[in-house]
Amino acid sequence: HDETEELNKMQDAKKGQVAEKEAISNIEKAFESVDGRNDGSDRQMKPVAKPRGIQYSAQSTKKYGTLAGVPFVEWIVPAGNPDIRPANPMKARYITIHETANTAAGANAENHAKYLYKQATEGTFRTASWHFTVDDKQIYQHLPTNENGWHAGDGDGSGNRESIGIEIAVNQDGDYNKALENAKRLAGYLMNKEGIGADHIYKHQQWSGKKCPDILISRGNWAGFVQGIQWYANINAQIDTPLQDKNDSFNPNENNPAEPSMELVVNGSGINVRSDAGIEHRVVRKASNGDRYKVLAVKNGWYKVGNGEWIFYDPSWIKINYNVPKEEVQKPKDDITGGWFEGHIRKLNSLGIMQGEGNGVFAPYRNVTRAEFAKLISNALKLPEGNKSFVDINEAHPSLHDGIKRCASAGIINGRGEGIFDPNSPITREEVSIMIDKALRYKGITGELVALPFTDKHLITYKESVQRLYSLKVVNGIGNNEFDPRGTTTRGQAAAFIVKMLDSMQK
Repeated sequence: HDETEELNKMQDAKKGQVAEKEAISNIEKAFESVDGRNDGSDRQMKPVAKPRGIQYSAQSTKKYGTLAGVPFVEWIVPAGNPDIRPANPMKARYITIHETANTAAGANAENHAKYLYKQATEGTFRTASWHFTVDDKQIYQHLPTNENGWHAGDGDGSGNRESIGIEIAVNQDGDYNKALENAKRLAGYLMNKEGIGADHIYKHQQWSGKKCPDILISRGNWAGFVQGIQWYANINAQIDTPLQDKNDSFNPNENNPAEPSMELVVNGSGINVRSDAGIEHRVVRKASNGDRYKVLAVKNGWYKVGNGEWIFYDPSWIKINYNVPKEEVQKPKDDITGGWFEGHIRKLNSLGIMQGEGNGVFAPYRNVTRAEFAKLISNALKLPEGNKSFVDINEAHPSLHDGIKRCASAGIINGRGEGIFDPNSPITREEVSIMIDKALRYKGITGELVALPFTDKHLITYKESVQRLYSLKVVNGIGNNEFDPRGTTTRGQAAAFIVKMLDSMQK
């Protein structure tokens, strides 16, 4: 075969051995955006934590032998992570040929096997797995041939569900032509073992349209490659010696945390942070140069960096760091631990409804303003965008404007008249009741007009709102059988009101 320009460059660039950690890291980066399943859904990829049964596995059993004269290692990844080993029963009808497309030194069969094992036992942001990797020196098996992998990119089509995937390594410190020959040996063996005809040996390209195996396609000699496979099938290529079991100590967590740990770093100013994955979603704020975020999920090129916060990946201004060391868990230092309001505030904080003020400060005893409570309602109900506003909205902090507009557009707040909302005034207990009552009715929940037991009920201007909430057990008194309608509301009390509102919505 003629050497392509790419292969010549690979030969010229040959280097010495690279560290295993670096090699596996390079392989991980190469698979960053790969979705071998590609089922056409718009699903959100989230980190898959290590399955409980294998999360502390350090020993891994390998079986050694030779296949048609080539060193062969059977190293089946553990079940438990369906993105890597789905464990769906399969009767193979096809053999699919791939190339790793990773020319980095050290991206050989063994390190691809270690990468896949780490993905299976640690968790992953991607869905990609295959049955064998072949290089110029040896063959590694990762999945049983009677189970499917996610490698063909055709969803639940025959490429993924009925074909055995073979990856040919193209690492620059290997010999591609020898790897190609070893792939023929393996495929010839599989033809006989599985009863697969030469007409069912497919390029990856035939399933998904992706130009893969790239070099093999560029050479224009696919037919000759298949003929070579058929030749090895005709001479009955076999596993030459019985496989020998050997326990190798390989701890995939030696250098990496137990769960995927990716960090997004902003290398530009004014980068849009949107409410969801897609430019059609609203901008919630701007990220600044040097900002660093833990990646929570990945979806269609968008990275989730917070609750309702997504940043699009563009290498011009975004950098992704992998395997970032996990920070040691420290005892929370805050001002709510042990308080009666702790459970309420922590629940709202975990749901992204109430945020702290930084450095562990939640200020549970600080009075809540009308604007702040409107934002809490908006966050809790996930209200749609709105344009209705007030003439004094700019008196509120800019971060509160959106919540005010959403509540106003939903009819939950009306203001004090003449277009005035009075955003910075502390909200009273009666005003809280009115807003929550309207919020629940917005959701189709209306309480009953029950009798109120409070001795100061004559001070309540809008009794019906309080009556309805009292029937739903959202409000009660403050002691001494009083409601204190004109009293202010602290952040701790506001959290309790919102949690009770959410509870009534779930009944």
